[in-house]
Amino acid sequence: DLDEFKKLIEDKTFVKGQEKACKFIKDISKIMAKVYGQKPSISRTEAVYNINLIFPCFEGMLETMTVTKHAPYFTPSEDELSAMTIQLKAMGIKADKRKIYKADGVIHLAGNKDLEVLVLETAGAFGMNDQAKVSFDNSKGMFAFLAMLKTVADRYSYASVEDFRKLKLYFVQPSVRQ
Repeated sequence: DLDEFKKLIEDKTFVKGQEKACKFIKDISKIMAKVYGQKPSISRTEAVYNINLIFPCFEGMLETMTVTKHAPYFTPSEDELSAMTIQLKAMGIKADKRKIYKADGVIHLAGNKDLEVLVLETAGAFGMNDQAKVSFDNSKGMFAFLAMLKTVADRYSYASVEDFRKLKLYFVQPSVRQ
């Protein structure tokens, strides 16, 4: 029973010393309960899948990390990847709305001048198996990843090779597993 499950989620108390982890699990459980009973189904469109499941999961994850000096935040839905725009301008390519890279979501670090560290490209609605879309989004994501990497290298040009080995940038692509 979905209503009983929702009540059980609300009635649970946090384990002392593990409040952040418990809140994260509670938030994810709420998301799952919402997705289970919600119309339209997450398999209807990519937008429904993102709005009802993917974006809330990212927000829940970041809630556990916001006290860091980096201050990560998530911008959903067709956010311009500024790293791509910066690199196109550096190559002498005129800014053009047709050439702006728009990701399904981006995680930025406010404490590092809004540095982009994660790009999200959802490859269709939940359960959709469109290999052409998966491959296209994967290629698109790799170009985004390279632009992010180059932007970090430009911004921190005096960093050591050891520092760059520690660098973590991410490309996330929810899609059907083959």
